[in-house]
Amino acid sequence: MNALYSMRQLTANTIVPKEILVIGVVVSNSVEFIISMLICVVIAYWSGVQFSWTVLLVPLVVLQQVIMVVWVSLFLSCLYVFVRDVAYIYQVFLRILFFITPTFYTPSFLGDGPARYIVLLNPLAHLISFSRTTIIEGHPFNLKLFLFFSAANIILVFAGFRVFKSYEPRFAEHI
Repeated sequence: MNALYSMRQLTANTIVPKEILVIGVVVSNSVEFIISMLICVVIAYWSGVQFSWTVLLVPLVVLQQVIMVVWVSLFLSCLYVFVRDVAYIYQVFLRILFFITPTFYTPSFLGDGPARYIVLLNPLAHLISFSRTTIIEGHPFNLKLFLFFSAANIILVFAGFRVFKSYEPRFAEHI
């Protein structure tokens, strides 16, 4: 989110594609995520989880998560340049998202009430469900839902890129 502001010397004084700065931060943080994911898979194996061929689908889930982070980062970094208070709102939003993401339970645990539908609106719930299905349950995730999620992510990346590029000429004057 604050990649452009933290690198304001590059942003304001050089002619460099600003989206590369944002995507570079996402990619560099993704390395840490991939290492953490590998550690979680090893811990699952040591805990007695029997792996099947579906564990090979985990990189697709990780790719979806990285794509989601790219479009969110493009939107938020663009917004952060103009409204720095968005960082505080984002922290509150992340905390709420943390509590409504079914990490240690499945959405079916919530029954058929409104809480389940709120959780299903959470994109992280789907990513965790895809991971849980492939690693712990040992069967492939719902392909139709995965393709829908992928299409939505790709559309949002293009939308985020377009919004980012439309506001890019004004970044230097606000940083």
